[in-house]
Formats: sequence, structure tokens, C-alpha cells
Amino acid sequence: MTQIDAGLHPASMPVAVIDRRAAWYAGLGVALALAAVPLNVVAGEVDFLQRWSIVGGLLIVGSVALAITAWRRTRDLIPRGAAVFCWVWAAHFLFGLVVLSRLPAPRPEFLSLRCAEFTLPDSRGVSWSLDDLLALGSDDSARGGGPSTQGAALAPQAPRAAHVALVFYRSGRDPACAAYLRRLAAADQRLRAAGVQVAAVSMDPPALARVTAEFNHLPFPVLSDGAGKLVDALGLRHVGAGSSRGGSETGWLAGAKKGDLAIPAVLVVSADGRIVWREASTRVQARVTPEQILGAMGE
Repeated sequence: MTQIDAGLHPASMPVAVIDRRAAWYAGLGVALALAAVPLNVVAGEVDFLQRWSIVGGLLIVGSVALAITAWRRTRDLIPRGAAVFCWVWAAHFLFGLVVLSRLPAPRPEFLSLRCAEFTLPDSRGVSWSLDDLLALGSDDSARGGGPSTQGAALAPQAPRAAHVALVFYRSGRDPACAAYLRRLAAADQRLRAAGVQVAAVSMDPPALARVTAEFNHLPFPVLSDGAGKLVDALGLRHVGAGSSRGGSETGWLAGAKKGDLAIPAVLVVSADGRIVWREASTRVQARVTPEQILGAMGE
């Protein structure tokens, strides 16, 4: 009886058993910590993960608890190293959650009653104005084709949309933005049925906008506001946010140098240029959902 009781007490366990359990705790802690990574990538596509910080926070708390348990149960280098990794990752997560994911408030121009006039190139170099986007409407023949079927080349009889949803995103290189654009693409038919034509806008150069449109199979125009004229007119410039974008003088990253990004936001513009609804994100992972846009349209 004494041997059985002693065997159940952690302090009396053989060292090999303790180290094995510690290794399992440490390994599970690392797994939970790394599980928070894909949440950031797919947060824009799943409603529940719009609150990914809560889910990720629970994973990180579990990871830290397992790391503490592993540290206390062994002196072995590998489990203890894994525990340190969990703690460093938790600190990184908290820093990103508290500091890096926060977005500034738009400037007062964001509250303008009317949208500034614009003509922006899309991912194929075709220029689009508000009137062009309204004319695109629900004309399927003008989607997914070459430049000859888009923009000013649209037939005059093409059905017109009642509103244009200008969707500003940070960059096609941002996983959260790419996931969000795919979510909008999945809801494109419903938005068009409600009379809303989507157009994505960023400060990415046209070459990068084209990669974004083609890689994510987006059915709506992806516009490039490289100079930030429309972004500034609507008070959506996030100064210095693109410091990690890198830079290149050639290829699809040409022009994607260190600099500013657009604050993620959605503005719904009517045919006469009035802004009838608007919403800006306060965190990188929190975006305006298609359901919110439809709700604003009374659908």
C-alpha cells in the first residue's frame, strides 16, 4: 500500500516518468501557443474569430500554465527550453494585442458627407471612377475578364448598382486583409443582389493589387491608390504603418516601399456621391463584415 501511495505522489515518481510528463506538458504548451498563429490568418473569414484575441488569449493562458508545470517538474534542458519559448511567445502575443494591432482613429475628413471624386487604376491598369463602378452593377460579363471588359469599356446598357462599397484594406501582403477580401468575395452575390457594388482600395502599387486580386480570386475591382489621394481625402492614412513592408524597384513589389497604409474601413457611397454609411476598424483583425453592410442597406 505504501508503495502504491508513493507511486501516486509526484515527488516520489521516478525521474524518467517526471521528465516524460514534463516533456508532454511543454510540447502541448508549444502547440497551444502556435495554434494562435493561424487564428490571425483566418480571422477575417470566420465570424467567431472576429474576436480571435479572446480565443488566442485563452490558448496563450493555457500555454503559459503548461509551461510553468513543465518547468517545475523537470530540470531537463529541452522541456525547459520549450517552456521559455511559451513565455516569450505569450509576451509577443500580448505586445501585438495591446500595441501592434491597434489602429488610429480616422481624421475628421472621414466624417465628410460626400465622397471625393476619384479615378484609380485597378489590378490590370484600367481606370475606375465612381460612375464606372456603379455601371458595373450586376453585369456578370464584366467580371473576371480582361481589361477590355472593364471600366470605361462597359456597355452603356449594363445594369447599375445603387451603391458602391469602398473597402479600404492595409495591403494584400497582410494575411488578415487577404482573408477579409476572400470573405467579401464569398458574399459578393448577396451584396450585388442588395444593389451594392464592392471595390477594394489600398495604397499597394497596381502590380501588387493584381497579385492580390488573382491569388485570392476576387470578383470585384481591386484599386490602387498609391499616392494616397483618396485615402487622404477620406482621412484614412495610417502614417508609418508600412514600415515592415520592405521594398523593391522591380517586379510585383515595385513601389511597395516603406511608408503609410490605409486604415481598414468601409464607406458606402450612393450614386450622387453621398456617403450613406461608414465604419472604420479599431484593430487589425476586426473588420466590417458583409452582414454589417447588408444590414446598413436594410437587407
